[in-house]
Parts: sequence; structure tokens; C-alpha cells
Amino acid sequence: MSDPNPLPPLLSAPFWQQISPDELGRLLNDPPGPGWLDLASGWELALFSINQGEDERHTIWGWVRGDFGVSLASTDMGPLGCISHLGCGFRVGLFAHEEEAAFAADLLQPIADWSAVTPSTARLIGPEVFATLRSAHFERVRAPGLGLGETQHVWVRETGVAH
Repeated sequence: MSDPNPLPPLLSAPFWQQISPDELGRLLNDPPGPGWLDLASGWELALFSINQGEDERHTIWGWVRGDFGVSLASTDMGPLGCISHLGCGFRVGLFAHEEEAAFAADLLQPIADWSAVTPSTARLIGPEVFATLRSAHFERVRAPGLGLGETQHVWVRETGVAH
């Protein structure tokens, strides 16, 4: 059976490649509107691969900066922002929207040597990830029925707190 994903597989490091909005529109057969693909300063539109099972990667589109990619996760609640670690391809967390995910990824970048993180060592930095996000006024809430399998948690930021 062929992969219905129209994006090219990215199976070797660095597991991402920059793409223009026009190229992405051609690949997805859906040209984006002006400014729709802009995220925060310093984030580049790109294709990147994530883990989709043991030693299996799947290419998605989103934005990259440093060791992280931010993508949109389609859920029953609407699109959520998802941070993925580019090297391992694992999901770091789901956020209320992509701007919050980009902000959180920028906060997480300096807490570890992410280039050395592997799937087996990723859990060791979990407490530091939680502490960093909580110190920036993020709260983790249960979000059942996201269409992503088991009950998920989404990080939301306290309203009224400036970036």
C-alpha cells in the first residue's frame, strides 16, 4: 500500500528541510493565503519528520527553529500546536495553538543539550520541561477526545500573561 502523504520522506539527519509557501502549496495542492504561514520571528517554514512508531518516521509540515519543529495537530477541538524534537522525532507537547508552541519551544531550547537527547533519555529531562513551562505560566489540562488515541494533555498559558 502506498503512503497517501504527498510530502517527501525525510529519513536522515537533520530530519528537516526548508520549504517556501509556494512549494508547500504545490505539494499539498492548496495554496496558502498571504501571511497565513508566518509564525514567530526566526521560525522557518519547513518539512520535518516525526516518529510514528518504533523507528518509523512520517513527514509533516510546520516551522523549525533550533532543535524543535512546531506543527498543527488536527483534533476534535480544532488545530493545536505541537512541538516535536527534530533529532528524535518525538512529540514534546501539545499547546492551545502554534504561537504558544513556538513560545514554549524557545523557552525549552536552553534547558538541555537537545542534540544529545535520544528517545531513551528524553524522559530524563521531563521534570525540567515541566518546571520550565510552569514557570512561564503554562498549565497542563486534560483534553479527552482529541482524536489522537488515548486522553491527551494540552499546555495552555494563563490569560493576561505577556510573552
